Amino acid sequence: MCTRRRASCAVSSRGATTLEEAQETKLELVCAKLGLRPGERLLDVGCGWGSFALHAAREHGVHVTGITLSEPQAALARTRASDAGLGDRIDIRVADYRELRDEPFDAIASIGMVEHVGNAMIDAYAARLAELLRPGGRLLNHGIARLRHGDPEAGPFSERYVFPDAAPLHLSRILAALESAGLVTEHVEGFAADYARTLLEWLRRVEAREDEALALVGPERLRVWRVYLRAARRGFELLAATSLLTAVLPEVARMQGIEQSPDYHPEGDVFRHTLLAIEQLPAGVSETLALGLLLHDVGKPVTASRRGDRITFYGHATAGANMAVAICQRLRRSRATWERVAYLVTNHLRLVDAPEMRLSTLKRLLRHEGFDELLALARMDALASNRDLRYVEFCAQRRAELAREEIRPPRLLGGDDLIDLGYQPGPRLGEILRALEEAQLEGEVTSRVEAERFVRSRFPP
Repeated sequence: MCTRRRASCAVSSRGATTLEEAQETKLELVCAKLGLRPGERLLDVGCGWGSFALHAAREHGVHVTGITLSEPQAALARTRASDAGLGDRIDIRVADYRELRDEPFDAIASIGMVEHVGNAMIDAYAARLAELLRPGGRLLNHGIARLRHGDPEAGPFSERYVFPDAAPLHLSRILAALESAGLVTEHVEGFAADYARTLLEWLRRVEAREDEALALVGPERLRVWRVYLRAARRGFELLAATSLLTAVLPEVARMQGIEQSPDYHPEGDVFRHTLLAIEQLPAGVSETLALGLLLHDVGKPVTASRRGDRITFYGHATAGANMAVAICQRLRRSRATWERVAYLVTNHLRLVDAPEMRLSTLKRLLRHEGFDELLALARMDALASNRDLRYVEFCAQRRAELAREEIRPPRLLGGDDLIDLGYQPGPRLGEILRALEEAQLEGEVTSRVEAERFVRSRFPP
């Protein structure tokens, strides 16, 4: 488990490199989704050892009421709050959510609680939380759901050995209860892949301290939790690769079975190529590079064409960039994120032509602020296909060789200078300045005198 007693799904898909960082990311993500503001009153349902209450009070200045059914948890949470100097802002109680008689709260976080409610009580649970919210208040409900209809709420192994009171419900059932209680669902997000990574990290920590775990719980319970952590992790991986992929990213799921030319892609279809590329992502990469790599060929299924034995995807970069923007907006990523992802998808093939580009065109490519990510994407793209890195190495070498002033030469003339030279204000000035910059990038003009001579010869007043 996490060293700070955080026993729920961490979020590692947003750049975290350790379990502790992933848990911090998760806590901050909950606060961001709730839109917490200083001075607000927050209810933490099922507060555990108080990690979320501590984070929300310390980082966002809210007053937190945390409730748990465990007296040992409550005692430790109170101690942690006092030690952190937050005792005046955190009130930890041993109480059931149905027993609260407080004034309505500005926000409620229920983390890892709903999977213990069950079908018989889900409507009462939703109704009570709605009553505890002031008008306009926000509720974040986080928990494990199940997908297949007809299955029992919990399997016999989990029911007997791991979570005796577990009763995960279908997402549709939970949403129906919340809506019946008068709440409006604004956002749903899945974290199956993050839970798989969390379970893997938990398993690694158990095995790294096996002797301590054995002394603490005995051999039988240790075997049970090893089986659970491995099986549950595999289940979340399968969800991420199948059902949830289709539900959350259907555009990526459609890559499956889209054939490619074996001359360029001996590895197989578009989906297989994408998986091979993603496997090369190092830990801690930016969200934009990860999304750009995942979506760089997302336009291929809609542009695929076969002419005899030839398979083509004309225009797939442009189509893919438009699709990538729509996906990022659907996932509520920032404008800066989807603009960078669109740039990566649009340009991921441009490096192939770099050795044949005019010098000015190459310099414009190399000086873009997103070029480092584009170069990294191109390298992983090539390694996941025919492994031809010649154009990638060419761009890396030219980038290293060219000084900054060669890629971004200082402006030698401006609009006022052109007017002083006898040119009339208007759109033509922009055309002249663009042509002058082109000449600078090509190395044809290096001084103001040469710039004036160039302008007069190419664009007579």
